[in-house]
Amino acid sequence: MTPPEIVIAIDQGSHGTRAIAFDRQGAMLAASERPIATHDAGVMVEHDAHEIVASVRGCVDEVVASLDAPAGTQVHCALATQRSTIVCWQRETLTPLVPAISWRDRRASALIDSLSEYADEVRSLTGLRLSPHYGASKLRWCLDNVPAVAAAAADGSLAFGPLASYLVASITRERQSLVDPANASRTLLYSPASGTWVPKLLQLFGIEARWLPQPVSTAWSFGTLSAAGRQLPLTVVTGDQSAVPYAFGALDYDTVYINIGTGAFIQKPVENPVPPPLLTSVIHADANGRRYVMEGAVNGAGSALNWLAEEQHVDVAACLLQLNADALAHIAPPLFINTVGGLGSPWWCEGGEPWFSGAGVDDVLRLAAVLESIAFMIATNLDYIRQCGGAPSRLLVTGGVARSDYLVHALASVAAVAVMCPQVHEATARGTAWLAFAECAEFLPVAMTTVEPLPCPALASRYRQWQALMAKR
Repeated sequence: MTPPEIVIAIDQGSHGTRAIAFDRQGAMLAASERPIATHDAGVMVEHDAHEIVASVRGCVDEVVASLDAPAGTQVHCALATQRSTIVCWQRETLTPLVPAISWRDRRASALIDSLSEYADEVRSLTGLRLSPHYGASKLRWCLDNVPAVAAAAADGSLAFGPLASYLVASITRERQSLVDPANASRTLLYSPASGTWVPKLLQLFGIEARWLPQPVSTAWSFGTLSAAGRQLPLTVVTGDQSAVPYAFGALDYDTVYINIGTGAFIQKPVENPVPPPLLTSVIHADANGRRYVMEGAVNGAGSALNWLAEEQHVDVAACLLQLNADALAHIAPPLFINTVGGLGSPWWCEGGEPWFSGAGVDDVLRLAAVLESIAFMIATNLDYIRQCGGAPSRLLVTGGVARSDYLVHALASVAAVAVMCPQVHEATARGTAWLAFAECAEFLPVAMTTVEPLPCPALASRYRQWQALMAKR
């Protein structure tokens, strides 16, 4: 296939869909964004699958229509999606049988608890912990609780997979049922080592291989999109977090990449699988081999700020204006036990209701406590990364929540390592495009702001107190 001159990177996330056209130097040529709704009922978190498909098509149409490129210009598409969000659909008609069940959804917790005796075996086969956030238990829940899904399974018309697989089938004319390694590895059914579905795990969850998409590489002939009169090959599919490190070129094994959005995802490139409590994830696979990261997860990042606004009635935007690096040494916020969305690594548990230790404080201090809790949980994950022999020389931090000066300086201080903040706000899209350009990418360097770690005894004391509270949960 002729190398692309332009790549349209599609970033389908929890809050919306973005499509951005990049040239080979990484310059943005055109962009479109459409929001999607989230239906959040506590443990059950869903999106409308039709709305997601429409948002993708609409964004790509708008970008293609606005491109000032000659007719013969080679334009490819690449897709990144929420990794653990799943869809069940009717294979021939592509009709979704359930809403898209979000990566944040925990409706299958009881099923996961019942399988606890298999936790070590699952970890050894997949690199993941048994968790209701991943796809297998969500599918099992649908089979047991949604008559349309059970009927489709019985008559042979059921298709199931990560959101990426549903989108590939829905937006391309070939309608293939395919899955890339990054998204497949979040199903609890896939072996990162072999790149195949694992029969033992299919049996454990009562899932038939015929319902699942075909595993392929990150770069593949996924199909063709029709948009604004052009036929565009879709040549790369990956997970949203898996794309982020590639926004800055090839992987750097001395860097920890941290993307702080709805959740915070901490990724350190490694050569081999890592021991618990962190995860081993496939970040990319092609004919030259597979690349892995050890990964940690903080569930309550942007979602914790939303909780503060909705449940505590704090004007987060206004309070953020009053917090900066100088405030670290001059204020005394309470401690926040951040269980929003459940506790991710290294605790891996529900954690109960979020709460503040310390009463009678104002809104700004409560916001500071939430931001510090994010820094504390990331720092805890970094401690485990160091124990695995992966001491980083720098942290590279992206994502909307990372725009908080207070958070970034708190993280540098408690982690005792330099934090690099790139001046780019579309890391997922940029990384997805870089993968699609492959050898012909000539991305220009991204400007960086470096925050050096400075001692802050008051913050260090709060971190120790927070650790003690977490130990007593």
